[in-house]
Amino acid sequence: MDDVEPRVAGSTTLRNQAAFIELGLALRRHRDEFAAQMHREMLAGIDGLPHDEQMRDLLMSSVLANIETAERVYLGELPVSAIEAPDDALVYARRLAHLDGQQSVLPRAYRWGQFMLTVWATDEFRRILDDPRAENEALEDLNRISFSYVNQISEQALTEYQAERDRWQTHRSTVKAETLDRLLDRDAPLHGPDLVAAERKLGYQLQATHVAGTVWIDDSTDSPSPEVDSADLERHTRRLAAAAGAKGEALFRLRDSTTAWWWVHWPETTPPPADAFRLALAEADVPLLRLALGGPGRGVEGFRESHHDALAAERVSMIAGSAAPRVVSTTEPGVRCAAMLAADLSDTKRLVQSALRNLAADTPTNADLRETLRVYLEEQGSHSAAARRLHIHKNTVGYRLAKASDLSGSALTRNRVDTELALVACEWLGPTVLLPTE
Repeated sequence: MDDVEPRVAGSTTLRNQAAFIELGLALRRHRDEFAAQMHREMLAGIDGLPHDEQMRDLLMSSVLANIETAERVYLGELPVSAIEAPDDALVYARRLAHLDGQQSVLPRAYRWGQFMLTVWATDEFRRILDDPRAENEALEDLNRISFSYVNQISEQALTEYQAERDRWQTHRSTVKAETLDRLLDRDAPLHGPDLVAAERKLGYQLQATHVAGTVWIDDSTDSPSPEVDSADLERHTRRLAAAAGAKGEALFRLRDSTTAWWWVHWPETTPPPADAFRLALAEADVPLLRLALGGPGRGVEGFRESHHDALAAERVSMIAGSAAPRVVSTTEPGVRCAAMLAADLSDTKRLVQSALRNLAADTPTNADLRETLRVYLEEQGSHSAAARRLHIHKNTVGYRLAKASDLSGSALTRNRVDTELALVACEWLGPTVLLPTE
């Protein structure tokens, strides 16, 4: 074989073309057997490769097509520089792009194939060549070819994967958005086959108990904190939901780069979610995140109603700004009422100032007096019950009530409904409805 003229495959000069021709012929003879072995070992050894029948068949077609392409290179029929990914390999890459969490599978599969083919070719060269020097030269050429082959084909397959992934994500986002829009339309009943189709498109079970929420990035603070982008927003939301006790995967819809809606399945025996999410958010190192929550609701109607409530809680939080807690939920007393009062802030301000007068001034002392008055009214006029809730002596309750009455012009003896509504507005809407101070 040493007298055979070397030939050029692309940019690689082969010093023993005859040995490569024999290698290509041997690979052709054993193609099916070798492809089956590679297919088995890839499925067993590469985590993340899909194992359903269709994807297994597509993987087998891709493996066979790549081996056939390698044969043509070894036989000198195809220059390395002209190598293109086989159609079957691109079909597999495109189909893989429709599945989640598969980004690393393709390059791992090509590296696995390169390793197996190199091991097989090394044994073949030992059989074909009886000269150690010629063997080393052939293996050096083989490694150069293998590197160029895997580099070119895997890059083409990954490019195809990413392009299809982008197309698929855009399509899926559009379908999900259209499905959600219909689902949230109270005038569009959804049941039977339509309900099943909606669940499939959303990847989310609707016949369950849901909690809906909104999440957004509060960039109004000047305090230093880690940057949060839209990808982080989804990741943090899913982690917070899991930490709070939600079951399964969250349904997430990005509204813009800083705001999103979401839904989670909520265990029916678990208390309303405000405290659980508040604790989860406090433990997470994401100080810019804020949440608004609806209450638990079952089925399609519960899905809609919880979302409607979450938007109401978000409105309250947005109006209150930095005065609002980081988690606001309509399951908390007064939030629903505050959301309705927020619909007409001009009238609400007049109500607050008419009912509370000087007690509506935005000072820390007045805030304590308003809280004492609110709790006292909620406890049906019991000094002792109010003291227990506020963790103060009941004599202090009496003192504060007297002071509040002086500032408000006897709020306790005037229209109680107006007083209670004004106190709710002050508690949840904050400085927006209070009298500014010098």
